[in-house]
Amino acid sequence: MGGDINKKHTVHSIRKALLNSLYGIYADRGVIDTSATLGKLGISDTGGLRETEKSARVADLLKSRSGVYHSAAAETPVMTTQKQARHSSAPGEQFYYNN
Repeated sequence: MGGDINKKHTVHSIRKALLNSLYGIYADRGVIDTSATLGKLGISDTGGLRETEKSARVADLLKSRSGVYHSAAAETPVMTTQKQARHSSAPGEQFYYNN
């Protein structure tokens, strides 16, 4: 890989790849437990989460398999129509990439 490091480049969706890499480093060091669930960590969302959604593990979120299908920032109309219905899949069952 190469290129001019002084040239600006337009990139999209790099946050998730970068954050996944950082999670990997800290999981490898034992700082982050990727088997911890949203419920165990006390994580919720606007409108709350059902118990099934709270059972999603950090690893499920990193793999886009959380089973949590809330509206996302910068979600296009096409993304909205393609998104699974809320509560239609349990964590780990379906892959769905979103914001």
